[in-house]
Amino acid sequence: MSSINNSSDKPSQSNAAESWRQAGAQLEVLGSSLATAFQAAWESEENRQYLHSLQTGLESLASQIETAIKETVSSPEGKKVRSGLENAAEQARKAVYQAGKELNKKLEEINKDTNKEE
Repeated sequence: MSSINNSSDKPSQSNAAESWRQAGAQLEVLGSSLATAFQAAWESEENRQYLHSLQTGLESLASQIETAIKETVSSPEGKKVRSGLENAAEQARKAVYQAGKELNKKLEEINKDTNKEE
């Protein structure tokens, strides 16, 4: 199994985390601006038209994000990460199973020793 987490990935992961933080902050600002716009939209017909335009833009944004996510997941790198995660999950499952077997064996030994002492 190849390691997903190597030292050359750390700057990339740090950049990704910072990008997500910035995107979150920008979405907060956008949310505040949208709330103000929605309140103003009910005050006039012209603003209601702007609201409709905004709705169309948001639908486009959502569609673009959905497309980007689908493309990322189906990309070779996305598949590699997914494969690595699946391998890690399988190894963890095997390790837990093995640990359970060993624990069960030890408990049986303890039980036998306890029965001998009685």
